[in-house]
Amino acid sequence: MLIRLRSRDGLERIVIADGAGVADLKAQINSQLSIPIEDITLSWDPQLLTAKGALDGISLLPDSNAALTSLGVSHGDMLFMLYHFERQVEPAVQKTVFDKRQFGVSVTVHDIAAKQRRIERQDKAKVESVSFDRNAANVFQSYVQLSCGGGAAGGIVWRVLAL
Repeated sequence: MLIRLRSRDGLERIVIADGAGVADLKAQINSQLSIPIEDITLSWDPQLLTAKGALDGISLLPDSNAALTSLGVSHGDMLFMLYHFERQVEPAVQKTVFDKRQFGVSVTVHDIAAKQRRIERQDKAKVESVSFDRNAANVFQSYVQLSCGGGAAGGIVWRVLAL
């Protein structure tokens, strides 16, 4: 059975056996996420993640080895998990080269010109003809129009190389 766990660091997914109990779930969390078993607090209540200090008024899953199904937990359910240290979690989306650059780095016109690709006239074509899927061409043209400011006084040159 798949259990989704929302914590302050994001969403995690844990796969456990159908008849597993709370202790089995905590053991699986420990093995997959390296969170100490004694530091794991589980609840149905999303207020667990915003609680400061005491957890009064928040219903917690018991620490016993009661079966998760007897507590009403089924496949795909989301539980909320609290632990008291900061984890280093890999981001879901990797940063691009643009995002990785340092803040405030200046770029000159010379730098931009050096990175541009120059396409010169071909006296003899490398391909005789090119055909495009109609939908792909429409999507590409829409993309160019949107990225060039709605098609105002701008253009783009592109080419296809024969393999």
